[in-house]
Amino acid sequence: MESKEEKQQFLDRSFVLRQVIDDLLEKGELRLDMALLVFCAGPFDKKIFEHYGFTNVTLSNLSQNLKKDDFLPHASAFLDVEDVSLESNSFDWCIVHAGLHHCANPAAAVLEMYRVARVGLLAVEPIDSLLSRVTVRLGLSQEYEVASVVDKLESAGGGLRFGGLPNLVFRFSRASVTQMIQTAHPEFLHRFRFYERLGIPWSYLRIRKKPLDRLVLLFEPVIRLFVKCSPLANNIGFAVLVGQAPDDFQPWITQDENGAPIFDSSYLGKD
Repeated sequence: MESKEEKQQFLDRSFVLRQVIDDLLEKGELRLDMALLVFCAGPFDKKIFEHYGFTNVTLSNLSQNLKKDDFLPHASAFLDVEDVSLESNSFDWCIVHAGLHHCANPAAAVLEMYRVARVGLLAVEPIDSLLSRVTVRLGLSQEYEVASVVDKLESAGGGLRFGGLPNLVFRFSRASVTQMIQTAHPEFLHRFRFYERLGIPWSYLRIRKKPLDRLVLLFEPVIRLFVKCSPLANNIGFAVLVGQAPDDFQPWITQDENGAPIFDSSYLGKD
C-alpha cells in the first residue's frame, strides 16, 4: 500500500511529464495503444505509464542495478540512447524523463530518439534559464549531479551514462532543442511542443536539510501554491513531431525518384 508521502513524491516528480502527456493525449498526437520506447527508465517510469494505462511500453536502461523482471509486465531492453541499435521508425514515440542530462552527448541522444520514432519524441529535462543559474549559485540546484550516485556507491548506476561518475547537469532550452532538430533535419518544418514549468525537489530538500533548504520547507504550502501559477521555470518538457514527407517539407524541398528529399531548384524562380 502506497503511503501518502510516497504518493505526494510521485506527484511532485511527475508534475511536468504528466502535463506533457495530458496535452499530447488531448491533441490526439499520443494514444494509449501506441508503441512507446522509454529510455533511461526506472521504477518511476514504469509507474507513470501504468498510471495512464499505456498498453505497449518498452523500458530501457544502461544501469546494472536494474533486473529484467523489474519492468514487468512491460517489455524491457538494454539500449544506449546515444547509439540505439534499432532500425529507424521502430516505435511510435521515444520518451525520456530526466535522463538526457546523464548523457555524454545529449544532442546525439535527442537525434537518435528522433530517428527511432515514427510519430515523435518526448523529453522532460532541466531547463537552461536565469532561474536555474541562480539556484545553482545558491546551492538549491546541482551543477554536478552528485545526488544521483550517492545511493548507488556499492553498485555504480547513477551519474554519467549511469556509470557512477557524477555528471554535469546539461540544461536544455527551446533554442537548443530547435537547433538540434533543424540542424540535422533541415528538410522539414517541424512541429514543436514546449512546456516550461517550475518544479521543487521537495524530497531532496528534506533529505539534505541545509539552512536554506529548511527556510524553503518552512514556507512549503505557500510555495506549492506559487508553483501552480508561476511564470518561472526550472524544467522543460518538449515534444517533437517527426517530419513526414512530403507534407512537412520546407518550401524549397522536393523528392527525387526514390523519395529522398532534394533541393527544388524551381524555388529560386518563385516570387
